[in-house]
Amino acid sequence: MAVIWKRLPAAEAIDALADGSLPSIVPTTSGIYIWRRNFDCDPRVVASADSFTRWITDITRSPVAVVERKPLTHCVDLVGLIVGGGLISADKQATLEEIAANRKLREKVATYIASISMYLPPIYIGQADSFLTRIRQHLKGETSLKEYVENQLGLQLADLLFCYHELSKSTSVSAKTKQVQQFFEFISQRLLAPFGTKRPG
Repeated sequence: MAVIWKRLPAAEAIDALADGSLPSIVPTTSGIYIWRRNFDCDPRVVASADSFTRWITDITRSPVAVVERKPLTHCVDLVGLIVGGGLISADKQATLEEIAANRKLREKVATYIASISMYLPPIYIGQADSFLTRIRQHLKGETSLKEYVENQLGLQLADLLFCYHELSKSTSVSAKTKQVQQFFEFISQRLLAPFGTKRPG
């Protein structure tokens, strides 16, 4: 039996929330969801060398994860751990400029980056009794996700992808379904280690 994950670019969800069409694209069913970076490239980005260079510079500068201050013991704190991201070196900048000058190479690099984005660690993993209710909460800033994405990673929610897997087609969640759902969340968080999730499953 195949596990099917549905994907929704957060930019589309934000637009749908604004125009009231979110219920037409996000179900009220329950299950597990993952927020991760979205590197699907807008065709306008590859249209010019300048926009492509800016895009590459921006996505490589942003960290994959940031660990805020965490107490390790009563007298030792871990402060300022940043995973991934950084500036482009001078030799790589020269290569980037050569690639950016060639539209076919820009398209090839953009396609490659989109293909490897599925291997990035997730930013946030959770479980929802209603995907629609939960994504609304995230998009409106009613959870810690928006603050983490904007203040720690230097991104916007529109830079993310909302992936979800339905565990039940029902719109009501029984106690047993909730228990199983929380177990799936627990397994997902332990195996994928999302840095932006504050509450362990």
